[in-house]
Amino acid sequence: MQHIPKQSAPGIDGITQEEASKDFANWSEEMLRAVHRKVQAACCEPGMDTQTR
Repeated sequence: MQHIPKQSAPGIDGITQEEASKDFANWSEEMLRAVHRKVQAACCEPGMDTQTR
């Protein structure tokens, strides 16, 4: 977040860099959980060879 200039345009969600930085602790935890769920779902699909990952 520190590498994004404060004057950057808001993202597709309408959130500015400043707002996202202030609220980072709230949204980052859920984002990490979502990524973790996707990775777990992808690696645990039936037919996946666990030895090639």
